Amino acid sequence: VLSGGLCLASKPSMEKVTPPVGTRGSSFSVTVIGSGLSEVKNVVFYEPGLSCNSIEAIQDDEIRLQLVSDQSCKLGSHP
Repeated sequence: VLSGGLCLASKPSMEKVTPPVGTRGSSFSVTVIGSGLSEVKNVVFYEPGLSCNSIEAIQDDEIRLQLVSDQSCKLGSHP
């Protein structure tokens, strides 16, 4: 008899970012609330202008990011 197990893993999801804004040319912190966030090791931005200096796990569903915005960072949302 063969027995197989099913291992379910889900990707981290982001539901809310607080505060939702930062100042260009500065470093600032944001708190991200979602699910499965405690294992996040890297943050990817699809356009230049923002980078992440550190990630601190608060709980499984909450992390704090230290972001840096270039002076030339475009205004608006950044996926």
